[in-house]
Amino acid sequence: MSVLTSIPILLILLILQSTLASKVTLLNGAVDLILVWLAAWGLNSKDRSGYILALISGALVAYVTALPWYVYLSAYISVTIFARFVFRKLWESPLLAMLAITMVSSIFLYLITFVSLRINGTDYSLTESLNQVIIPSIFLNLFVAIPVYAIVKDFSRWIYRSEETA
Repeated sequence: MSVLTSIPILLILLILQSTLASKVTLLNGAVDLILVWLAAWGLNSKDRSGYILALISGALVAYVTALPWYVYLSAYISVTIFARFVFRKLWESPLLAMLAITMVSSIFLYLITFVSLRINGTDYSLTESLNQVIIPSIFLNLFVAIPVYAIVKDFSRWIYRSEETA
């Protein structure tokens, strides 16, 4: 049930990410709403639905973007794996965990993007990419991480409460 109710949310986030969030930039960096949502869902879900949502969202974003298909698919699966690991093993502070997962996952996503662009022949300098795209994008992801975490926490409580009563 959690997957079925999360798919429309992922579609809405994809639409928001490709239209509105891409226009709200800091230097050349933009927020990745789906990455932040998956990080928060990995911390709040009580089942393994995050892996299915990571596959679905990775396929959706790979379809929309011009980057190779493996970039977002691997990044979204890794954010879910990392979030589940942190949830089970490391931290008791959920907001600190959310910020750490968002930061590490954002760095991983943008470095995979940089490497895949290099492999495909697009030549950007690393310092310019860091200063103009990667660091501002990480900052924007961290900026929206806490509100998204609060929304996902309420959403997961609603989903799992409705599953328990059914």
